[in-house]
Amino acid sequence: MKTKRFLRYFLLSVLLLGSGSIALDRLRQPVAAPISPLRARFSGREVILWPMQNPFPLRENSSAFSGLTKPKPFRVPVLLYHYVEVVTDERDTLRKSMSVNPVTFENQLIALKAAGYHFLKPADFTRALTNEIELPEKSVVLTFDDGYRDFYTVVYPVLKRQNVAAINYLVANFIGKNVNYMTEAQIKEIVADGLVGIGSHTLEHPNLTLLSPDKAKTEITESKSRLEQRFGVKIDDFAYPGGYNNEAVQKLVKEAGYLTAVATQLGVTDEKANLFHLPRVRVGGLPGSEIVGYLEKKLK
Repeated sequence: MKTKRFLRYFLLSVLLLGSGSIALDRLRQPVAAPISPLRARFSGREVILWPMQNPFPLRENSSAFSGLTKPKPFRVPVLLYHYVEVVTDERDTLRKSMSVNPVTFENQLIALKAAGYHFLKPADFTRALTNEIELPEKSVVLTFDDGYRDFYTVVYPVLKRQNVAAINYLVANFIGKNVNYMTEAQIKEIVADGLVGIGSHTLEHPNLTLLSPDKAKTEITESKSRLEQRFGVKIDDFAYPGGYNNEAVQKLVKEAGYLTAVATQLGVTDEKANLFHLPRVRVGGLPGSEIVGYLEKKLK
């Protein structure tokens, strides 16, 4: 009886040592689901020799993460513009400070194109972060805030001439409000062209951080739905009025279904960026001959 018991334990030990080696080899292989348990039969009974759960954590560089690879590095300046015009009223110092001369603006685009820059739309960042697309080595995004009339009369013809993409963030309730803002017909024309995208800049351009959560939500969600209904396009991109935002406001923007949101904080977007707090660069009236060197400094 003792001999039989000894032989049983001896065989069990041999099986454990052998199967343990096999199990370790199996566990070292990256898997997407728990491994099957190792079993043996003794005296007509099935015995589990190894637990189902893998006790060895997968390393990030394991082939099991091949479908979850990190996005390739990129650094993209998002340029911020408001007015592109010649301001004739010398008393309007605010407008002068936010305006770029039309000739200077076109020269900026010409210089960027000559340097090999590709013009993107903000939603391309989302696609790049999910590895749907790979961004060109030299990329830039042109953004315009508020939907001013000079975008249609001055900027849009330049964009068409240079075949350059851009996005304009519209204040929904300011459309056609007065001669300063684009009309519905003008916006429909540029949207139909496909070169220019539109995004939301709220209903009334308030500081969202000073509003109650309900009012901020209305500004964010209603502007999106109104623009979508009015122009028949999906609104994926948002701009914070004045750049003012916080975590609560960012959360509301994300919950509303936007894919990106730009602020006014100085900086360059990369693969680690918070898509709901994208920084931007103001180049202002910088000459076209200097803009490439300026951006390359920002990209370092």
